[in-house]
Amino acid sequence: GKIGTDAHGAFFLDSLARLGIGTHFAQSATPTAQVACLITPDGERTMRTFLGSVPEMTGADVAQGLFEGTRLALIEGYTLPNDRLTHQSMLYARDAGTKIAFSLASFEIVEAFKDVIHSLIEEHVSIVFANEAEAHALHGLSPRYCCQELSRHCEIAVVSEGAQGCYVAWEGQVAHCPALPVKAVDCTGAGDLFAAGFLHGWLQGLDPETCGRIGCILGAAIVQVPGAILPEEQWPRIREELGVVGLMGH
Repeated sequence: GKIGTDAHGAFFLDSLARLGIGTHFAQSATPTAQVACLITPDGERTMRTFLGSVPEMTGADVAQGLFEGTRLALIEGYTLPNDRLTHQSMLYARDAGTKIAFSLASFEIVEAFKDVIHSLIEEHVSIVFANEAEAHALHGLSPRYCCQELSRHCEIAVVSEGAQGCYVAWEGQVAHCPALPVKAVDCTGAGDLFAAGFLHGWLQGLDPETCGRIGCILGAAIVQVPGAILPEEQWPRIREELGVVGLMGH
């Protein structure tokens, strides 16, 4: 990413460091991006964005050795408007032997970069994440059939449909993972936590359907609290839920 040399950038770096997350940010004199997230009573959110230094980032900001020793890289579709950023990142990841997971970001991104997305998935991507709107913008099919179509061009395709759960397709198979019945307070971070759970399972060597179920459990957990970070006291219950359904050994 790219951040400004300002208080918001410093706060972001410090927050990630406290979570034990290493960072590789380019810095700019332009202010750090900010997002105002407005939550409606039904738990849905609307975001108003100040992009700040983000549009300045290009493929030239990605270090060639960035992905060395990395098993998996998650690359966001939001990088597509930045000059060669997505393509250069995927090339470096491929050269390092790193598997690539690709999130389609938003249906507006899909509509604007449809041909590029098709090409990137075909050439570089192992795991694709899309919600139903993004998948429909790409293929014009129902979530199940979009998932099947996507899986013809990558190893694993995942199409989420909110409160209905998700579809996962791989090696000619397709499975539906139901969502947990919970009351949504704030949907911010649902897709991020879902992807985190899915990829955690994948890195543990679990089958794609089980990975989808882990994703659904984490996605359901985050929508029950305000904000996009799960409170520490929630994790013992989540680990217990994962253990009860046989998804984790610890």
